[in-house]
Amino acid sequence: DKLYRRLEDFRDAALSSGFQVAAQEATLPAKQTGLFYPNRNIQFLGRDKAASDFAFSNEVGEISGIMENNSSIYVIQVSDRKPAGLASYEDVAERVNLDLLKHKVLTMCWDTANVIYDEIRNGGDFKKVAEKHGETIETPDEFHRESYVKGIGRDPRAIGAAFSLTEPGQYTPPVEHDQGVVIIRLIERITPDLTEYTAKRDSLETMLLQRKQQELFGRWFQLLRESSEIVNNTNRGSTQSDYL
Repeated sequence: DKLYRRLEDFRDAALSSGFQVAAQEATLPAKQTGLFYPNRNIQFLGRDKAASDFAFSNEVGEISGIMENNSSIYVIQVSDRKPAGLASYEDVAERVNLDLLKHKVLTMCWDTANVIYDEIRNGGDFKKVAEKHGETIETPDEFHRESYVKGIGRDPRAIGAAFSLTEPGQYTPPVEHDQGVVIIRLIERITPDLTEYTAKRDSLETMLLQRKQQELFGRWFQLLRESSEIVNNTNRGSTQSDYL
């Protein structure tokens, strides 16, 4: 709440004196992102649909209301816009080279993974086949659907494939993820103990409801501020005529 009020003061100042000036006076960090595409990753914010929608639906110089995602609460300003069209070679050369390198590496990963998968299906030992082709087997700690998993990160394709396995010893076909291609073998599947959750369910529900109410109230109050006309009459009591 304290941070939210601080950002409200900052935004009011930014609208009157400018974004950078207000940030300096409020000792708040003002970071410049790189150019980004609609609904793609935004530097410092990650993949943030609300921020992306604001950036692409407003003109240069427009300042947003107070926005929030899972890790930040912030105000943004549209600082630049590059018109749609063909990019110059100089602008895209580095990215094209990286994309080409990624494509070549991914092709090699798929080729190796398919060979390993075929050998396992034909009776080969999981570990020995992997070592034969110069690959290592990672054994991560227990994880749930939203965990960070060693070797595959939080990629939903790989984690989803892991949770499709039901019996120990089963393995997936090759699955592409952000860092390459993986074959996953199920070691153990643990049924969650819902005893603690059941005991705390009501308090969790109340906490989530209160959080959602606060979020909705904050949005409503911000909309009310933006759509209200405020007249300051604090100086009207300075003359005798105001009392007649």
